Amino acid sequence: MAGRPRQFDPEAALEEAMKLFWLNGYEATGLQALLKKMGIGYQSLYNTYGNKHSLYLEALRRYDEWTRGRLKDVLEAPGSPLEHIHQVMKSWVSRAGDPGYIGCFISVSVAELAIHDEEVAEITRRHLSGVESMFRAALKRASDAGELTTDLSSRELARFLVHSVRGLEVLAKAGMGSAVIEDVVKVVLSVVK
Repeated sequence: MAGRPRQFDPEAALEEAMKLFWLNGYEATGLQALLKKMGIGYQSLYNTYGNKHSLYLEALRRYDEWTRGRLKDVLEAPGSPLEHIHQVMKSWVSRAGDPGYIGCFISVSVAELAIHDEEVAEITRRHLSGVESMFRAALKRASDAGELTTDLSSRELARFLVHSVRGLEVLAKAGMGSAVIEDVVKVVLSVVK
């Protein structure tokens, strides 16, 4: 005897869970709030995702794929690889001034859980490594095109960019404002030229 068919869209429900975890973090997101936001009951949660922790991991993986996909679209677009890198960095200035900005789900996860949750740590390490690889490839293309004038390697520059972005994330989340972000981005762009 087959069970009843699902009465909800698992992908849409996962998106809603991701938004709630992203906004509040893991610990501050209660099961009742999740079920309400997702529009499902306990049994649907457990049958589809397992438990709260496995749902969180799935939401974090979804966010990782989404953000790396967006970054890839910018960095691999036709045109100047160096200008695309600068575009990514400059985008932080506008984010810092957005009053609705809630930060980065990866950063939230690193700060809250990665130190004691190996599964979260693995997803966040994979994310950071993937972003580094994308920056490294873009920097290599920029170097091959004669756009880079630095003596730093693409590996060193990529790591600098990844961790500069993480720092910008903290500044933006702390509400430091566009002027502070602009100063940091200006220095970052002075190195990546």
